[in-house]
Amino acid sequence: MKKILTPILLLLLCQAAFAQFPEVPDYIWPRQFEWQGVQAEYYLWNEGPGEGVYLYVVPKDGEYTFFGEFKLLQGAKEVDAVVYDSVGTFGEGKIDLPTTLQVKVPLESPISFADELTVSYSHAGNSYIFFLRPPSFYEALPANGIWKSSEEDGLSIYFQRYAARSCILVVTAGDGTYTVFLDSDYTDGVYASDDIDNGGYSLQFSTTDSSHGTITVRLPGLGEITTDVELTFPE
Repeated sequence: MKKILTPILLLLLCQAAFAQFPEVPDYIWPRQFEWQGVQAEYYLWNEGPGEGVYLYVVPKDGEYTFFGEFKLLQGAKEVDAVVYDSVGTFGEGKIDLPTTLQVKVPLESPISFADELTVSYSHAGNSYIFFLRPPSFYEALPANGIWKSSEEDGLSIYFQRYAARSCILVVTAGDGTYTVFLDSDYTDGVYASDDIDNGGYSLQFSTTDSSHGTITVRLPGLGEITTDVELTFPE
């Protein structure tokens, strides 16, 4: 259902012609926030330098009007952002949701879209912060499917991400024993200090891209194994 949504906020480095906004990427899941008593979901992602940042907000009641201003922040750097609608007119600080909006920053902006960003919305002395990781972070997230080691250990991993930013991993060395791990938030790295059966087994999974990585896992009767793995059967 997420794929049919059209994003409502586009932040660009350059002055560009108004165009159709892209759809929410498959790897971006909604997060929850509440502003002035209104609950909403938002999708936030970074298309990279020259393309900009997108923010799609969906109030749970269907309609809401924001008054305020947006800023982009990166460390000590802060840049005011200007909001436009799809035909290029400025809404004078009033934003009716849900809708599609574009937020521009100056060409000479010191903001780097290749690094981690913060989007700030403020009104009446209050602020709400949206945190945003760079595109390279999502490019390195492991893809769903079955991963395998090419080593003699015969390790196989079933990896699955979920909408709540959690993920599950089922690991076996081909000996008929399956150990299951759950990470409640894969956005800070895939790691589990214990398996779901509380057997004291652990796992750390790091990737160089969406289909290659290294896993360190402690399994029943085998101790700790560190091996390179590759996505063999994508979802």
